[in-house]
Amino acid sequence: MRKHKQESDWTDAEIQGPDARVMDVIAKLNSRSTIKIILEDQSVGRRVVSGLNTIDNPEMLANDLAQLYDLHLTREGNRIILNTPPK
Repeated sequence: MRKHKQESDWTDAEIQGPDARVMDVIAKLNSRSTIKIILEDQSVGRRVVSGLNTIDNPEMLANDLAQLYDLHLTREGNRIILNTPPK
């Protein structure tokens, strides 16, 4: 997964292409999974990622996004919350 810009090619379990918005990747995963990723910082949601993003593993995707965008990750039941760390 890399930061980038352009269009994406979606399949059932992955998003592939030069670019996909973070919010679209999360929405696709959330539509398929009982574990939901909640992105509290919408400015991050408008950013783009590129490469092959597997969307059948919410834990892996959340961890990747947290590392890529320096986000704080919290687990609450079946939710994974990503937000900007407090300063």
